[in-house]
Amino acid sequence: MKKAILLFLLFLVSCQGRQMNLSDLEYSDQCPHLCWMGINPGVTPWEDAIEFLNRSSQIDQKWLQISDESICADWPAGVQKDLPSTIGMTSEDGLVKTISLGPLPFTMSDFFELLGEPDQIIMWVDRGPEYENIIYHVYYLTQKILIGVRDMDWNGPEPTDPIEGLYLNYGIDDMGIPPEFGQFQSWLGFGHLHEYLPGVEVPFEKNPIGP
Repeated sequence: MKKAILLFLLFLVSCQGRQMNLSDLEYSDQCPHLCWMGINPGVTPWEDAIEFLNRSSQIDQKWLQISDESICADWPAGVQKDLPSTIGMTSEDGLVKTISLGPLPFTMSDFFELLGEPDQIIMWVDRGPEYENIIYHVYYLTQKILIGVRDMDWNGPEPTDPIEGLYLNYGIDDMGIPPEFGQFQSWLGFGHLHEYLPGVEVPFEKNPIGP
């Protein structure tokens, strides 16, 4: 589980399906960590979740993988026809412990309207042979909800940023983010790139007038 969040963002497979809407996620006193399709992390029995997924027409059954400790499935959430949302679940003491979903056809502003502003943020630069962009995660301490975003514009967090990963009922020590990626810090609002990531050098093509 220590690298589950980082690996999850890379685990995507193909299928087709319906359009997801925000009502598939419930936030209430009964669902303090968000419920997905009625499955409540920390509350729903593991066997009930298995039964629901096995009979659900909204799950791509040919990709459904179930074990005693984890579930992985494709959810045709309408992000793209060839890029469904991937669902991951873990179990503990006979209950659903965590739920992870992504990518999602929502933006940061959608979740701010649903949950309010987060408490913390962590941000780092992700570099590869042919790309260089920013990854950031925002975290809600009380709700134990993490939201992951890839910022390819180097503007810092923006309301229109698309959601790559949503992680429900994750403790801050469960995330497995390597220490070299930095530490969580207080949320200051949108923008604030250089406060969240001091000393970052913005690529010229992203900001030709300089940081």
